[in-house]
Amino acid sequence: MRLEDSLKITAVLLAFSCVGWNYPAARKNGQGNELYKRGDYEGALKKYTEATTESPGTPELYYNIGDALYNLSKFKEASELFNKVAPAGDQALRSRSLYNMGNARYRIWKPGEDTSALKEAAEAYVKSLEANPRDRDAKYNLEYVLKQIKQQEKKQEQQQKDQKNKEQEKKEQEKKRQEKKEQKDQKEKEEQKEEKKEEKKEQENRQQKQEQPQQQQSTPQPAKQLNEEEAKNLIENLDRDARDPQHFLETQMPPAPKKVDKDW
Repeated sequence: MRLEDSLKITAVLLAFSCVGWNYPAARKNGQGNELYKRGDYEGALKKYTEATTESPGTPELYYNIGDALYNLSKFKEASELFNKVAPAGDQALRSRSLYNMGNARYRIWKPGEDTSALKEAAEAYVKSLEANPRDRDAKYNLEYVLKQIKQQEKKQEQQQKDQKNKEQEKKEQEKKRQEKKEQKDQKEKEEQKEEKKEEKKEQENRQQKQEQPQQQQSTPQPAKQLNEEEAKNLIENLDRDARDPQHFLETQMPPAPKKVDKDW
């Protein structure tokens, strides 16, 4: 993949730029390049770092250190180092430093995160092209990262939309659940109300049943109906008694005292 192309020519580029360095720094840098070519990035990093003690402030050495850090997957440290090297070197070193900084910023980004690291990578590629407009690798990487940014923003937009839909669906489900609960509570209240009515009705019925025998006992019995002959005999008897003075006296006067024979 072209995101790695600049790292493949790093050692060769700096091998020709050692002219003018002091011998100890150039020697350690050369040793570091040999280790770098063999893939021993830890050893190369150590030699490049030792070379800076012999020639501090040499931007090419820090560029090499950045390359070694990049291959050790220490992308954040490499990115920061390339960013510091870019202003200190010549036009060619500036272009390569910014290009590698774009690569490092791209590697920092992880799918699912925001696109800030990708945008920083794109910005680094743009500055690299300003220093070297003919760098095809920088153009390719810039187009690739811009495409990634567009895809990620579209994906994030869809995720936000999906999240919003989920939240809306959750609210609707909660609303339905609440309505169902309210309906259930209302039904229970109505059932309780009906139960109370039934209990009250049963209580009234029991009370009526308890009062009914008392009413039957206290209610006077209707008079016996007489037929015509019985009524006629009753009237005749009444008239006869009324016409008989002796009967009237017997009925009005108290009984006479009984005579007692005295033996004294």
